[in-house]
Amino acid sequence: MNTFQLKIIGLILMTLDHMYQYFKLAGVPIWFNWLGRVVAPIFAFTAVEGYYHTRDRFKYMRRLYVSSLLMSIGNIIVPMIISRPDGMTVPNNIFSTLFLITVYIKAIELLAEGRYSGDRKKLYRGLVLGVVPIASGFIASAGYQLGGEWAYKAISAVLPNPFTTEGGPVFIMIGLIMYFLRQDRVKMVAIYSFISLSMLVSGELTVQRIFFENYQWMMVFSAVFFLLYNGQKGRGVKYLFYAYYPGHIYFFYVLSAILMLK
Repeated sequence: MNTFQLKIIGLILMTLDHMYQYFKLAGVPIWFNWLGRVVAPIFAFTAVEGYYHTRDRFKYMRRLYVSSLLMSIGNIIVPMIISRPDGMTVPNNIFSTLFLITVYIKAIELLAEGRYSGDRKKLYRGLVLGVVPIASGFIASAGYQLGGEWAYKAISAVLPNPFTTEGGPVFIMIGLIMYFLRQDRVKMVAIYSFISLSMLVSGELTVQRIFFENYQWMMVFSAVFFLLYNGQKGRGVKYLFYAYYPGHIYFFYVLSAILMLK
């Protein structure tokens, strides 16, 4: 499978996943959500491949950042226009996670280059790139204490941090593993699978818990797609994901709010 085919599969399964998220009260089956567990890893995988192959990495990172910022703003505005009676807002923003993955890839690369070449500028730049997102998390928390939820959301939107992004530090770490072990796909898949299945360790291994309470471990099945990847880009539809991702989420949110208000 090429990158385009992986993205199309991701888009289809993502749509089912978000149908469950926004319409589960209407009876959408939970297995839609099970299928959706493989989506974020697939997009993380295609994002690191895109970063590796792009001719302009700064432009690639900027595109993810702008998308993250715009969606953070949309996540604030849309619920202000129409709200759900149950108080649910829009929590989705995978762009910020993908952006931070590329930030930490770049930070590690700069640190490695600076160390071996003795270039202190690269070392400093790498350190700054690695520290700023973490510092942003503490600044956002302080902002919440001083200015409330609006200050927290504004700071997190402008400076995404690993503590509040979708998937958190675990998904960022997974993205780094995907990138730096991309030349050893078997090892990468083995480590990824171990991380996925380790989510089963805490708590009792009951059917109720494994399939209906804590089923994030199901993301292990995305490893199949990693192994099927042929290293090719495939058809180029650069902005399909950037447009479809926020578009379908806001559509589902607004539609669910309208149906609940009737």
